Amino acid sequence: LITHATTLGLHLATAHTKNPDLPPVAQPHSSTPGIYVLFDNNVSLGVVRNSYGRVSAYVAQTFAMMPWLDLTLGFITGYDKRRIYGQDACTQGYTHNCWWDLGHSRARLRPLVALSVPHRIDDVHTIRFSLLGSGLHLSIERRFP
Repeated sequence: LITHATTLGLHLATAHTKNPDLPPVAQPHSSTPGIYVLFDNNVSLGVVRNSYGRVSAYVAQTFAMMPWLDLTLGFITGYDKRRIYGQDACTQGYTHNCWWDLGHSRARLRPLVALSVPHRIDDVHTIRFSLLGSGLHLSIERRFP
């Protein structure tokens, strides 16, 4: 089974709602740059700096649910639970002993589920808005014939 890369994508940014229960050091990052390749079988491979500021690698398959809505399912790294330290947690009234645990579980690999709306700019360029967990993500793609 031979597949060919048909699209190159760039992850740009993710907008999050601010969590008032977290100190600034533990708030999600909005800068989430990365790169991905989409193959003609709709499998994608990518690397992105995630909302925790960590490098994540992923593999996923995208399904066209409607002409304006895609569903992407796969697996991603970089969301395992890790302890962070920072003076922000100590000095702003947080009684958390200057540390915070960020992450979802001890698992190094977690499911990736994303709903996205692709907006075609021209014959080769697409802007994609994706709902990932609690963030709205922006990426841009370039298709190759």
